[in-house]
Amino acid sequence: MRLRTDVFHISLLEPAPKDAKIPINIEAEDEEEEWDVEEILDLYIVNGKL
Repeated sequence: MRLRTDVFHISLLEPAPKDAKIPINIEAEDEEEEWDVEEILDLYIVNGKL
């Protein structure tokens, strides 16, 4: 599992302007390849959670 480094504190957020436009086509910004899951082969539960 990779550690996420693109995290920031909630205090840095501010409300968006009322006239802000929401982009319709949102593209993934990661340079990694995307994969479709065909089948889940195994899983485990820790403290009642996956």
